[in-house]
Amino acid sequence: SDPVLKASTAEASSRRVGIIAVNVGGQTPSLSQIQSVMFDGAESVKAFYEESSFGKLILTPGQSVALSSPLSFDTSKCTDLNSLLGSWTTSVMNEARAEGYNESQNENTVIVFPFNCGSVKAVGPMPGKRLYVYGAASATLGVIGHEFGHNLGFGHAAKVQCQPSKLPPDCQIISGDNLSIMGGPTRNQPNNIHKAKAGWITHQKVLTAGTYSLNPIEVASNNSITVPASGGGGLYYLEYRRATGFDANMAGNSATQGISIRTSVNMGEAVDSELITILAKDQVYSDPDHKIKIKTCDAGGAFAK
Repeated sequence: SDPVLKASTAEASSRRVGIIAVNVGGQTPSLSQIQSVMFDGAESVKAFYEESSFGKLILTPGQSVALSSPLSFDTSKCTDLNSLLGSWTTSVMNEARAEGYNESQNENTVIVFPFNCGSVKAVGPMPGKRLYVYGAASATLGVIGHEFGHNLGFGHAAKVQCQPSKLPPDCQIISGDNLSIMGGPTRNQPNNIHKAKAGWITHQKVLTAGTYSLNPIEVASNNSITVPASGGGGLYYLEYRRATGFDANMAGNSATQGISIRTSVNMGEAVDSELITILAKDQVYSDPDHKIKIKTCDAGGAFAK
């Protein structure tokens, strides 16, 4: 019979998340709007992580504040992390404390500025307890969910182009892996590498040739396979997706019709997950140098093989 992957035994955890809406020049983001994005309804950040973690991560509203006293920042330095994480954070937290905010009551804090910062929508230290959003329009599920993933310790998910028998870091990053929220501000669930890192799932390590069943990543068990490359070449991570829940927008995507193959190597710029290819039915991925051959026998249904 097919090997069965046990569901992760990680216990459910709750994180209180507070919000600080920063007053700059008399302009303050709407605290109620940001709270709604975080906690309200089926499209919230809370709902996203509850679904992605199979109920193992519960976000709850913590103490929040809309600052009444205006602060001043040199917005030309908004991309300077030393300024953001240094003097800017000190100013915000000092004023928040003066207005009654007690950060110790929360596990995480979302700090929202009223101004934009060009192409930079938000910043989330990895791991961390705070994340920063530029402009109320950037306070979306995709943006906050991505940066919250960094707070949890998730790196970026990238798509790479590799030469035959080469694995990252001997590959070129060509784009974000938008199959996952960590590849860009999407609404797609984290991939199997990040879910396992959080303790939400456990990989099944395949050491012998055979045919294996693989459930979609949206199902709580039997949803991730790793294949070790010989000679210390690292691991291949196999994943399958279905267009359901927050992944419903993936209908027709090749990831729902085949097996995604990734590896996990620190490639700098906070990249720790690399999508190599997606194998459609009957396609074969061959890595002769590491003695690996992977074939998708079937996909598109309730599970893949």
